[in-house]
Amino acid sequence: MKNISLLDLTKLLMAGVLIHGVAIALFVGASKSDFSDFGKPVAIGISLMAVLILLRSAANKEIQVLSIGASAATLALSYLIAYHSLGFLAFHGLVSESEISVDYIATNLKIWLLLFCLYCAVIYSIARLKTQITWQ
Repeated sequence: MKNISLLDLTKLLMAGVLIHGVAIALFVGASKSDFSDFGKPVAIGISLMAVLILLRSAANKEIQVLSIGASAATLALSYLIAYHSLGFLAFHGLVSESEISVDYIATNLKIWLLLFCLYCAVIYSIARLKTQITWQ
């Protein structure tokens, strides 16, 4: 079994912020364009494939449950960092109603929890497939 190191989590966080940030920017850019009816589904598809590649890289061949949770928590956090960074730097409409309140924190925790559960399930599934399927 392989433990995930702090360096691996840091690399995963940086890659996650980059991929989530590009995905959000691509979606917002497509929705503001003249071809938004076609652009938004394409942006979602490209973003989904990029996130799946990122999740696949998080799923090692032999992985511990703690490593799955740490990887999923890091990637869920990377989404929130990317969302808020883009909101404050480029797309102010993303965080226009972001007064720090209990409701705002609760909403962000719900988003984090949803992504955490989704990412845990996908990383676990990929890890299980990788250990059961051999390509000879």
